[in-house]
Amino acid sequence: MALNHEQTRLIKATVPLIRQDGERIATLFYTNMIRDHPGMHAYFNPISMQRGHQPKAFTMMMLAFASSINDISGLVARMEKVAHKHASLAITPDLYDIVGDYLLRAFAEVLGPHCWTRAIREAWERAYSVMAGMLTRREALIYRDFGSWVGWRRFVVAQRWTELADGNDGEGDIVTIEVRPEDGKKLPPFQPGQYVSLRLSAVPGRDHPQLRQYYLCGDPASSSTYRFTVRRDASRETEHFRTESRHVPQSSVRPGVVSSMLIDQVMVGDVLELTHPAGEFSLEPASSENTGNAPIVLISAGTQPPPPPPPPPPDRPISWVHGSRHRPLYGNQVRDLAKRFPERLGTTFFKTRLADSDVLSYTVDFVTDLNVGRVRPVEDLYLRGGGGMSGQPAEYYVCGPHRFMIEVKKYLESNRVDPSRIKFGMLEIGSMDKKD
Repeated sequence: MALNHEQTRLIKATVPLIRQDGERIATLFYTNMIRDHPGMHAYFNPISMQRGHQPKAFTMMMLAFASSINDISGLVARMEKVAHKHASLAITPDLYDIVGDYLLRAFAEVLGPHCWTRAIREAWERAYSVMAGMLTRREALIYRDFGSWVGWRRFVVAQRWTELADGNDGEGDIVTIEVRPEDGKKLPPFQPGQYVSLRLSAVPGRDHPQLRQYYLCGDPASSSTYRFTVRRDASRETEHFRTESRHVPQSSVRPGVVSSMLIDQVMVGDVLELTHPAGEFSLEPASSENTGNAPIVLISAGTQPPPPPPPPPPDRPISWVHGSRHRPLYGNQVRDLAKRFPERLGTTFFKTRLADSDVLSYTVDFVTDLNVGRVRPVEDLYLRGGGGMSGQPAEYYVCGPHRFMIEVKKYLESNRVDPSRIKFGMLEIGSMDKKD
């Protein structure tokens, strides 16, 4: 049931209140809900909660919904991202009832009876019901597409190997893990840019299972194994944290404990739990009404970009711009493709520090942090009318740390790129609003 005119007016009238007190509301909501329903703790990264990223992201979602209540069609892309994340976490519809109950309680406690009138409460009850209905219906369709594999499935580690580390970056900080299903049944194919959720049930220092998302790499059509790459958290809190064995004292737990466990402790033959591949961050086919034969520009930063696409089609050029401290995981593969298809695939690699191997093989274009302003605007970013052979404006796929993606978004939009032509791969908590 849709909101009536008066309820819509009341929801929009609460926007200033959410902007002022939204993070207090969100923090109280999470605190009370997790206290009374400890099992909900598993769905939220404790470091994101501790640093306030999760409450801030939830506040931005509430603001976006309240501000767009007259026409929520503009929220479709954001809701699609949320629905895929929820499906990857095996969220069930009954959890929405718990969330709604504690959200409205938090509104009442923070705003007080003078602001939180009966009419406003009823308007928000209806608004939340509309939003929850949108998400649960979309998630039901995603689960239907998953077929018989819904929820957690056991996988055995078949192989693992250390990716090359450069200079003083530290060998062993980037590991690729290949897994096969324990039940021996065939795996569904995935789209490059999709991810899986991984669950570790026994994590020292944590009372609840830890869930994380990892982009899949390797052959998307493989029916026997999946691969994903793990980078150790290199933040200052975890620089000293290296697990020496499978027995880690609880006092050693720091941000990055999951990545360190996967790198230091998970070995061939161990069992991991994964969910079905999910995520909307994948290339739209050239036949799509939205893309036609538009050029594709991939802009990524960090160790683990989504896998690059297969060889470019004859009428759809691709440009990959990437920056990281390490050598790009798919750099050699993409360079080889670029040599085979020089007119249809271009690469621009930034590297913070240059290693001897880079000097010898000339694999790096810039020795600095990735700066899209230094990339050729027409030839490599297809800006200012550089639409390639088709003449159509490019499609942009951006992936990396949150602040990096915000800066790329600002740059592209300042060059008159339509926001609808920019897609973001986000495994971190956050919003792509410029004010973040």
